[in-house]
Amino acid sequence: MKKSAALKKVTRNARHFKNIPKKFHSDIDIVLAAIKSAKLIQDVLKWTSEFEDEIETFSEFKNEIIPYVDESLWRKKEFVIKAVEIHEDIFEYLEEWQRNDRRIVVAALRSFPQLITRNSISEKFRLDRSLVMRAIKNSGKTIFMFLDKSLREDREIALVAVKKRGTNFGDVGKDLKGDKELIIASTARKDSSNDTLFHVHKKFKKNRDIVLSSVKCNGDNLGYAYYSFRKDKEIVMAAVKNYGGALSYASADLKRDKEIVMAAVKSLGFALQYADKKLSKDKEVVMAAVKENGSALQYADKKLRKDKEVVMAAIRTNKYVKFNWYTQRIIRSPLEYADISLKKDRKFVVEAIKLNGNNIEFVDESFQKDKKIILSAYKTYGQLPESVVGDSSFYLDKDIMRAEQRIINRNEREYNQFLWDMLGKQNVKARYNYIKLNR
Repeated sequence: MKKSAALKKVTRNARHFKNIPKKFHSDIDIVLAAIKSAKLIQDVLKWTSEFEDEIETFSEFKNEIIPYVDESLWRKKEFVIKAVEIHEDIFEYLEEWQRNDRRIVVAALRSFPQLITRNSISEKFRLDRSLVMRAIKNSGKTIFMFLDKSLREDREIALVAVKKRGTNFGDVGKDLKGDKELIIASTARKDSSNDTLFHVHKKFKKNRDIVLSSVKCNGDNLGYAYYSFRKDKEIVMAAVKNYGGALSYASADLKRDKEIVMAAVKSLGFALQYADKKLSKDKEVVMAAVKENGSALQYADKKLRKDKEVVMAAIRTNKYVKFNWYTQRIIRSPLEYADISLKKDRKFVVEAIKLNGNNIEFVDESFQKDKKIILSAYKTYGQLPESVVGDSSFYLDKDIMRAEQRIINRNEREYNQFLWDMLGKQNVKARYNYIKLNR
């Protein structure tokens, strides 16, 4: 076997490494290609939950590579440096003297800063301030909370951590939670999970500037502010613009304030549920809410749920019935919350189903057995309504069968696009290679 053929084989699937001629087990290019392929497949499997079995057996997958690498390579520092830059788990296979080598550790942390929290890293490196700060700056994950207590009490390190990620403020040393500069730094960037105001000393919860900065960072922080600030229109406005749900913490007077409520529902349609009941009858407010999220229709007044313009606006907002690959379900339709009179209106039903086939589940039963309506819905919904499930005449209908095949093809394309977007072109190719060779 030529080197090019061996290289191609391990690049396609790292499991082939043990089966290639032994002479290639000491070839740096081939070994690194196998390690890179293993890492790529592991990353892909983490994103595709349907392959949980493969993730569980990945430890065996690694064992099909590492034991077969020629021992002479592990004694070459340059090889080890390149290997730890590709796959973080390689570090666990190194000998003690290698794990104590600063060049090797720095190389590993450059690619995988989260290693600074693992016991496989020597304690002298885990407590090294310069390495720790570099790891925090380079990490896209939260590692600050796993650091040694002495490091979390270090003001300089804490400042770097909260600037990188505001949520790190909750893990700084107790004495630092009264540091105004740290508090301001932690709220400098918008972060939906930032709860700085929850952790600060009580005196800062009374500080208007800090409260205002906190709610601009994450509107939900209004829930941790003193009640007097929940009556402050400027602070509440800043909070609901960031996160409409913060309206739930506003004072009763501000929940009646149309300007505040409009800002809230434009940010989050569901915020309509927290508004004063009078505003749930206001067509302008409800229209703004359903244009942000059609399902906010459920919180509108009954009269507006009879309003064709409002209901159709809600349906248009949610008209694209996309299968959610995260929740593994189809998004529900706002028509579910509309008045029954609209569900019996044939002209309205036909128009609604053209926009969103999912609506067939919520229209009057008389329309759920109408072939033209079913076929129109099937083009986007992809399944028959429950009222005709079990009726073989619908399943054997040629038009329905053709529509079904189009739906299957569409779902496959959408799933492939989902992987493409989330993992990138190279990883999708790796996934297909893996499935093709191992299924």
